[in-house]
Amino acid sequence: MNKTISFLTIYVVFTAFFLGACASGEEVLKIEDKTFAKMLIVQKVENDTSDEALTKSITDESKVEETLELVSGLKVKELSTDESFTKLKSQNSYMFSFFNTEQDISGMIPYAFYVLEDGTMMFTFEGPESLREKPVITIDAEKELLDKIKAHLEIEF
Repeated sequence: MNKTISFLTIYVVFTAFFLGACASGEEVLKIEDKTFAKMLIVQKVENDTSDEALTKSITDESKVEETLELVSGLKVKELSTDESFTKLKSQNSYMFSFFNTEQDISGMIPYAFYVLEDGTMMFTFEGPESLREKPVITIDAEKELLDKIKAHLEIEF
């Protein structure tokens, strides 16, 4: 009988924990294909504007892939579209846009994410060429990760 009660107790606790985690809307960001992009353009937006001095192209495919690897696995939660626009306007941000080839720049962006200056990251794509129904945002501000990505890509703005 003790084994049944112990198993039942563990099962109930585990189920409650799992349901609680699902109810909070948290998930782990997964980027399955990290090799699709051959080019990355990083653009800083300050006071809703940007220019060439705040833009950098990265064509080193290993750096592009490693950037996707760095953000894959972050804990995120859903955010309404209105909340995401409000957050983006609340502070300066970086837009990371990934492209298959240099010729793709004039067309649709296959994958992108945004990072606010405080390190909060926002993802509007599920995967390459697949928009999310609702954007997701990191649970915690990832300022150290932003600094690591900027150093990795040699971004000084």
